[in-house]
Amino acid sequence: MSHKIRNGVTYLKVILVFATASCASLGIFVGIQLYFAPCSPPYAGSMRSACLNRESPGPIDNLGVMCLLFDAGIKSDTFSTQRQRETRAMSSFRTYAQCRILVAQMNLIFQNFFIPGLYCVTSNGIVFAFYVIIRLHGVISLAGMSFFIILLTDFALTVGLDLASVGHVYSVSVHVTEKWRKMENLGRKSESRKIAKSFPPLKIRFGDNFVDHLTSLSVLNNCLNWTVSLLLMT
Repeated sequence: MSHKIRNGVTYLKVILVFATASCASLGIFVGIQLYFAPCSPPYAGSMRSACLNRESPGPIDNLGVMCLLFDAGIKSDTFSTQRQRETRAMSSFRTYAQCRILVAQMNLIFQNFFIPGLYCVTSNGIVFAFYVIIRLHGVISLAGMSFFIILLTDFALTVGLDLASVGHVYSVSVHVTEKWRKMENLGRKSESRKIAKSFPPLKIRFGDNFVDHLTSLSVLNNCLNWTVSLLLMT
């Protein structure tokens, strides 16, 4: 549908209504016409032998009944398709509501212990491993150096994978909710559209803040700044 029609241009809305009504009523008009006058040209029924011989085909014409049934089937399919869209949308909304419950449960359990503890352990481990590798690389043995390199890699991957995956939940939920708000196949006043507009993005807590798609980079940047400050002080 054109954006001009969606934005409320009255003339285009009137044209759209009349065009839709004329297309929708074509099958009904043809069916009624063939019911009362089954030999009306240019329809294919006028080429039958009964019509060519000027014989009366009877009060009920099979072709007219078929056209009426076909038009009714098309309209029922249109309404059923719209209903299926509403049903699929409501099913997606129920799934999203269940995800919101899981996120709330995770925030309640992990926000004050697990994620802040993970942040403290991994960030301090990254700073310590960085400091040892840079400052003491000429003092400790190669085996000890390898241990700190592996330790640094593990901590960095923990921050990158865990926090980045949690941030992915936020970015995907933002995309999904914005897409639902712009669904054109839902009516302006339909219940599905109202429900779609009421869903907020899913946010995982990180202490007193929320995790987004840049949280892992912020943590690694803070670790790098702490390491540089520690090296300058020593």
